[in-house]
Amino acid sequence: MPFYRQKLVYVAGASSLVGITCFSASKLYFSRPRDHSNTQHLPISPLKDGPTRLQKLAHNDSSLIHEWLSSTDILNSLQKPNMQSNPNILYQMTTCPFCNKVRTFLNTHRIPFKVVEVDPVGMKGVPEGSYKKVPQFQIGGSTKSGPLIIDSSEIVTILSSPFGPRIPKPSDTDQWRSWANDVLSRYIAIEVGTNFRSSCKFISSHPDLSLSSKVKYLGAGILMFFAAHKVVAPKLEKLGYDTTNTRAALLDELEKWSRRLEQNQLKSEKYLFHGEERPSLADTDVFGTLQSIRGHKIYADIVHFSENKSGVLSEWMKSMDRQVMK
Repeated sequence: MPFYRQKLVYVAGASSLVGITCFSASKLYFSRPRDHSNTQHLPISPLKDGPTRLQKLAHNDSSLIHEWLSSTDILNSLQKPNMQSNPNILYQMTTCPFCNKVRTFLNTHRIPFKVVEVDPVGMKGVPEGSYKKVPQFQIGGSTKSGPLIIDSSEIVTILSSPFGPRIPKPSDTDQWRSWANDVLSRYIAIEVGTNFRSSCKFISSHPDLSLSSKVKYLGAGILMFFAAHKVVAPKLEKLGYDTTNTRAALLDELEKWSRRLEQNQLKSEKYLFHGEERPSLADTDVFGTLQSIRGHKIYADIVHFSENKSGVLSEWMKSMDRQVMK
C-alpha cells in the first residue's frame, strides 16, 4: 500500500484510538480484581437448544432445508452448481472468525462459492430480511437455488450432511466444535479488541480488504473494544474461563487442542488430524476460526508458542493448509 494511503488509514482510526484510551482508563478505574483460582469450566454445547440458537434457527426455513437434503444427486449439485445463474454465495466479513470457519469448510471440501463482502458498520450487503448478521450461505444448484442458511455451525452441519461418512466424526467432535465456537473465537475477539495497535497494522496491511473497508474496520475500533470487554469477556467468565490474562489463557486453550491431536499421533504417524487421516468438522472449525487472525501478531505468537512446545499444533496448521489449498 502506498505510504500516503497507509497514513490515511491510520488517521481514520485515530479517533477510535482516542476513544479506546478513555474507555480503558475508565475500565481500569472502575474494575475490581477477580479470583479465578477455583473456577470450574461449565460444559459447552452450542448445539443445545437455547433462546439465542432458537432465535437464529427461526430464520432458517426447515422445510426448504429438508427438501434440499432429500433431493437426488445433492452432493454433485453442491459441488458443481451453475455459478452463473444459481451460484453458492457466502455473505461474510473477511476478519470474522465464524465466516472463516465456513470458508475453510467450503474450501476443504471443494465447494465453489461466490463471496459477498458485507459492510462491517452498516451491514449493507446481507440478504433482505430481519437477520442482519454474518455468515449467511445461499445454496446454489445445477438447475435451481436451494435454501438460505444462517449461523456458522448450522451452515457447516447442514452442508456436511451429503458427504456422509466421508467426513470422519470422532466421538468428541461436537465437544471440540463447541469449544471453537464458544471459547476459542471469544478469546480471539478479546485479544484483537485489546491489541488495537497491532489490529490497526493488521487491518491496514490486509491484502483482501479495500481501502474503504480498512477505514470502516478501523472506524469500528471503539465498538470492537467495547464488545470484547463488555459483551464477550462476561460470557467467558460466566462459563468459568479466566479473562484476567487472555493471551496466556488463549495459549493454554490451544495447548488442550494440541494434546488432543497428539493422542491421535501416538496411535499412528498418519493421523495428522482430529479426524485421524482426514479432517473432521472439528478440524475445519478450529482451523477456520484461527484463519480470521492470520497475518496478525497473535497468529505469529501462536505458531511460535507451538514450535517452542511439542510442535504438534504448528504441524497440524501446515497439514490443514495443504488440505485447504490442494
